[in-house]
Amino acid sequence: MLDLAVKVIPKARVVSRKDYAALKQEGRMMVLLGGTLNVVHFFGAYEDDANVYLVMERCVGGDAGVRLSNEQALDLTGGNPKHEALVKIYMRDILHVVWQCHLLQILHRDLKLENFLFADNKDDSPLKLTDFGGAAFVENGEFLHEVHGTPLYTAPEVLKHNGRFPFESGALLDERILHEEIDLERVPWSGISDDAKDLVHQLLERDVSRRLTAEKALKHPWLAPTAPLSPEAATTASAAAKEATKGIAGPALNGTLVQRLQLYRSLNSLQHAVLNEVTRLVPLSIKQDMVVLFSEVSRDGSSNVGLEEFAAYMTAGGYRLTRGEAKGFLSNLDLDGDGLLSLDEFCAALLDWAQLQSEHHDEFIQCVNHVFDMLDEDQDGRLALEDLAALAPFQSGVKHAHSFRNDLDRCFQYADRSGNGSINRQDFQSMLRIAAGAYGHFPRRLQL
Repeated sequence: MLDLAVKVIPKARVVSRKDYAALKQEGRMMVLLGGTLNVVHFFGAYEDDANVYLVMERCVGGDAGVRLSNEQALDLTGGNPKHEALVKIYMRDILHVVWQCHLLQILHRDLKLENFLFADNKDDSPLKLTDFGGAAFVENGEFLHEVHGTPLYTAPEVLKHNGRFPFESGALLDERILHEEIDLERVPWSGISDDAKDLVHQLLERDVSRRLTAEKALKHPWLAPTAPLSPEAATTASAAAKEATKGIAGPALNGTLVQRLQLYRSLNSLQHAVLNEVTRLVPLSIKQDMVVLFSEVSRDGSSNVGLEEFAAYMTAGGYRLTRGEAKGFLSNLDLDGDGLLSLDEFCAALLDWAQLQSEHHDEFIQCVNHVFDMLDEDQDGRLALEDLAALAPFQSGVKHAHSFRNDLDRCFQYADRSGNGSINRQDFQSMLRIAAGAYGHFPRRLQL
């Protein structure tokens, strides 16, 4: 049974078109971020005469701000490496979700511990971002001028832009944010590693042009991913994993299954739709490992995988996912909205596209060109916005199609590198390029 929470919004508070648009956008953003492990999963919105109800996964671990402020076991003053390792887990979760929001051109605008929830009560519980009520879509190079967020977490450039502190708050808080020296040598920082302090310094850099982005921060030495699982570690991860992944070395895909799912989820809906079409054309000899894996997940031999099978396989394979997270992954890989994963949808999400593009370059380009030609009905060598609307999940009648259609325009602008209102063949190919090892800094969620 799913553990759910419901956010109740009285309709009396939704009084203007702006209020309605903001509420609709909050739901749309959470749909687009669905399947992102560090965002509270959104299951849907419902209404009656009095209220709107947003149904989300319930995070039983509670508010991170409250829990960590009372967490004696997280006292870093003694320089305990175990405590710092725990903080590293939390930092990765926070930076991952910021990076994934930015990939989708979403600006949360109120990042603080109080807006992160722990999924469960374990020390290494995943953190999940919530409250997208003040979030906004923003294009590259665009500046937002409305006041949003919490005073204590304001960035220096906000104060410089406005010329004064934009909130009623404590005396001289703006001056401290702008000018106070950052001292990481006194308690509690004195017992913390130099790498950790270096990362904090770079994240608190006042010059926004020199400050680390979330993506670059994830590559910092303190947060750099651990080495890939050795064959021995992968093989011995758990007895259940060995049984569940019979025919494949160790946990599925050498322990990278959840990482691959997260990488795929970081792509936009247009990239998903095109890769799904490309997958149909990839020769069986190239995707045979994925086909075998699909047959392992689909225990009854059917041509589709449902939530029960998917969640059971993840658990048996040694992966630590809540039922809500498994459902979130499935719903966001399910491009045709039938509630099931087809073989093509499964393979599109789990193929190592960077490796395929490198080792089978000619075959990959041939498949991509075939999809381009299929969409380019007038054969003029350019795709317009409406040409792409023929793809799932943009077709009318598909579940959440309205959200994906709203997102198609932004996806189109991302692919239209020349900005001339159309996508040529080169743009189309470039849109699908994925860097080698790109999934490496996503959490494995593998229980060893």
